Amino acid sequence: MEYRAKGFTLIELLLYIACASVILLLGGSFLHMVLETRVRQEVMSTVEEEGRFAMNTIIAEIRTASHVAAPLPAITSTSLLLDMPGGTQETFVLSGTVLVFTRGVNPSLSLTSNLVEISNLQFQNVSAENAGDSIKITFTLSHVNSSNKSEYTYVQTFTSATTIRP
Repeated sequence: MEYRAKGFTLIELLLYIACASVILLLGGSFLHMVLETRVRQEVMSTVEEEGRFAMNTIIAEIRTASHVAAPLPAITSTSLLLDMPGGTQETFVLSGTVLVFTRGVNPSLSLTSNLVEISNLQFQNVSAENAGDSIKITFTLSHVNSSNKSEYTYVQTFTSATTIRP
């Protein structure tokens, strides 16, 4: 009667461990790449959403204003002062790295969150003579990157122009 040992030989076992290691390494690398891409997409989405919200809010307020009090024509400023129908005033100004909106004597509202930083805010009065007040708005929005990881770095510049509606 012949005796045969059951199980794997040492070479077979080492071969299976090597194959499993390669598969796990490739799977881990793929998972890391997918997660990094998801984080980048979230960062880009946050910056773009907050930039669009801030720009749309500024444009809507300018269009409903009765007059641009500051900046004066042909002047560029880091703040915007609007005279509104009914005698109230509205201001847009940079406070640190946050865009702040104030309506009359009401408390100020932050138009951007603590996830982003706004910089290079400019309001340029591009009004022509005998025409409605026109304002060009430009600002740069960047994601806050406290961990210094490349996937959290995203910067976008927003530019638009609008005119007060008659």
